[in-house]
Amino acid sequence: MASTILINKKSGAVTQQGEAVLREKIQHAIKDEADDIRFLDAESLIEELKKVPAGKKIIIGGGDGTIRSAAHILKNKKIPFGILPLGTMNLFANDLSLEQDFLKLAAAYRDTEEIVIDSATVNNELFLCNAMVGVPSVVAEEREKERSKENIFKWLQLVKKGVDSLSNGRPQRFSITCNGNTQEKFIKAAVIANNEYEDMGGVGVFRKKSLADGKLSIYTINPEGALETVGLLSRLALGNWHESAGLGYFECPEVRLFTKRRWVSVLLDGEIYSFRAPLFFKSDPASLRLIVPRKQKEGS
Repeated sequence: MASTILINKKSGAVTQQGEAVLREKIQHAIKDEADDIRFLDAESLIEELKKVPAGKKIIIGGGDGTIRSAAHILKNKKIPFGILPLGTMNLFANDLSLEQDFLKLAAAYRDTEEIVIDSATVNNELFLCNAMVGVPSVVAEEREKERSKENIFKWLQLVKKGVDSLSNGRPQRFSITCNGNTQEKFIKAAVIANNEYEDMGGVGVFRKKSLADGKLSIYTINPEGALETVGLLSRLALGNWHESAGLGYFECPEVRLFTKRRWVSVLLDGEIYSFRAPLFFKSDPASLRLIVPRKQKEGS
């Protein structure tokens, strides 16, 4: 069955290359596996997905925000879908260990298989990769305010702000409940991941051990001063970061984060949202059906 490819026309790759050029490149790569390639704004793309019938083969092109929104609809309809990572970070494609060159990935969709993975929610809002509170969300809010001025100097300023906040920022008090046990923690950031990350090095290289373990992995971050912050960032780059000072870890299928603040900013798969406290995180095992390129057996 030929695929329908729905692409967010505002995604990074589209704005860089243009719709006509990108359509030709994707069609050439995927050949006859796609009989319909459409570029839509975010709202129209969502409306189109609501009308997709069962049994239709769908591929979504866009950044993590587009893919997360599409996953929310297609999960509820129990319709499997593939993705073309056309955004900036492409976190979900990285978790899936997909080819990052979207044209090579499009070509690989000529031979596919279906897999079933976990998703997760915070206050009933779906996420696929992770949710972050504390310093990452503060930096993301600053990024959104200055998005129209993005350049290398602005990015360096944001990086500096993040490092300074981890080094010298005041920890926030959270009450964290997991498996019936409640702990009071003072932390500068927390990452709630949909399954556990591998302890591997490399800037921007964070992959999951599994996408179907049915658990949340909670990383609490509270380095004391510049020395521990530099140590943590160094280990993130080189590997063995699970052993970093200032980093805590635990796992459970559900977790509750309570703070005295009425509203909490959360960075959800790279996009900033505001939720009323407390925050309820929950794993939803085997809830998402995906179409991915078929893995080749060794020697084939």
